[in-house]
Amino acid sequence: SEAGFCYLLVAGAGVAGTLIVRRQRRGFDAFRAGLALAVAGSALMMALGLVGCDGPIALIGPMIIVGLGTGIAAPAGIAGVMQCVPGLAATSTSLAGALQMVISGAAATLATQMHIASLSWLAAAILAAAAAALIAAPRDAR
Repeated sequence: SEAGFCYLLVAGAGVAGTLIVRRQRRGFDAFRAGLALAVAGSALMMALGLVGCDGPIALIGPMIIVGLGTGIAAPAGIAGVMQCVPGLAATSTSLAGALQMVISGAAATLATQMHIASLSWLAAAILAAAAAALIAAPRDAR
């Protein structure tokens, strides 16, 4: 029951992120801001793991920040995908969703095959993915 509540906190942060981004002014780069929050949360998790904190708070606290960041970045990312090619919004959105599921599935499969049970390794994987996304994100995504 405690684990379920912890997952609820992370999911709630994602929902809060979508509500926050909805209220932002035009010109606010929500995609990059959300990715920056995900990088910050995963860096915090990495730091906690490296100093030996490996309890539930060391995992869930930073994941709330990551969840908030993805809640902010995801709607902006999908909106950007929808605007890429005029007339192909549905196709591009479906393709983006499918690609997201394939990459997530591959990453989860790889993580389980490596049998890594360390908070630092989990944080490193999340940090690498979030940092790569932030670096690859266009500077003018809106």
